Amino acid sequence: MGALAACDSGDGSDGAGGSGGDTGEGGSTSSSTDTDTGTDTGTGTGTAVACAEEDAMATECSQDSVCGTCAIAEDGPCRAEFVACAGDAACAGLATCLNACAANDTTCEDDCYTAAGGDDSASAGLYFDAQACVICTACPVSCQADMEPNCMP
Repeated sequence: MGALAACDSGDGSDGAGGSGGDTGEGGSTSSSTDTDTGTDTGTGTGTAVACAEEDAMATECSQDSVCGTCAIAEDGPCRAEFVACAGDAACAGLATCLNACAANDTTCEDDCYTAAGGDDSASAGLYFDAQACVICTACPVSCQADMEPNCMP
């Protein structure tokens, strides 16, 4: 999966890093280093929407949507959470299982959580972290974060 250049405006306003320093007078130059890692805790308490442009134009909430792809891209704000879940067999299995459930099929969803060790397992926690990052932080418009209790501060 490739990174989306559209996620970074280059001006540092989107958490993707700064654009460097200004040229000084008298022939000297100055430089700046932005140490922002782009990592978000996924708690939904941030003030900036990481994939704002993509989210504003989005019509769906999924990892395959434009905003979702931005969120989990190599330089995306939810990459760490996505990689943590993908690297945990039970979390990856939970995600695959839940994606196969029909909408509102709570029996299927319950079976998925049971197979992953329960909804309070470490693997389920990794899954929740990844979902919260995408829904609450990176793509709150398309994912209707304002309707999601887990996104409330």
